[in-house]
Parts: sequence; structure tokens; C-alpha cells
Amino acid sequence: MAQTDLDLSTTALKKDLDAAQRSLGVTVRTAEEQTASPGGRVSTGRVHHVTLASATSVRARFVRQGWAELAKKMFVKEVEVGEKSFDDAVYIATDTQDAVRTLLGHPRVREALMALVSKDCIVDVKERELVVAHPDAHGRSDDEVAEALAIAAHL
Repeated sequence: MAQTDLDLSTTALKKDLDAAQRSLGVTVRTAEEQTASPGGRVSTGRVHHVTLASATSVRARFVRQGWAELAKKMFVKEVEVGEKSFDDAVYIATDTQDAVRTLLGHPRVREALMALVSKDCIVDVKERELVVAHPDAHGRSDDEVAEALAIAAHL
């Protein structure tokens, strides 16, 4: 986990995303790809790859909870934090439950995850990388990057 006195609020991080990356010792690479549906609708997929300063013990995927995820809960014990709004909004797939519980102990991480999944982003945490995929992105991506940096600060 990065140790920093950096203000991790979305507004503060967005003021200078490059400085925030330097302060956290991470790098962010963003890729966008446009695809057209058979009906002619063009959508933009955006993926942010955050290379972490050091390896993390967290391995998890965070997604917006829908009917499919509710059905999965019948067969899998999911990590929950006891905060109804978070537990109802975010589905967590992980095999590192203790590490995920520790990560979710930070209110700013829960806030960032809720902001991202509310936009239908998929958040994957791997050994040395945090990936935020937004399958139907539009507009600027500064909010997504700021939320990803807030999570990375606690990995």
C-alpha cells in the first residue's frame, strides 16, 4: 500500500492527475476503442491500466450487482462489508477474501468502487495492476482515473 499525504478526493485528484500518479508511484495508461453495432450505434470502450508501485495480495473483480450476481450468491460466499448501500451495489468475485476485506475497510475505496460500478465499469485488481474497464464510455475519463487512483493508493 502506498503511503501518502495526498488528498484522495475525486476533486483534488482531478486537479492534477499526473502529480497524483507520481505521488502514488503508479502509472496510468488509457486505451479507447470504438465499435459499431449492426444497427449503426457506435460505442466507445475505455480501459484504464494502473500499474502499481508494488505487488498486492488482492485479487478481485468488482462489478455492478445485477440479477446474475444475485443468483451467484446462492452458490458462492461473497465478501460483504455490512454497509447496505455498498453490499447491494457492488458484487465482488475473489479468492483473497481477507485481503479484500482489508482493502474495503477504507471508506474512500468503497466510495470509489461504488462510483465506478454505478457507471457499469468493471474493476479488476491483479498482482501489479488495477484495471478499470468501461464498456460504453462517453465524455472525459478524469473521474474514472481519479477513482482508480484512490483505490490504488490503498493497494
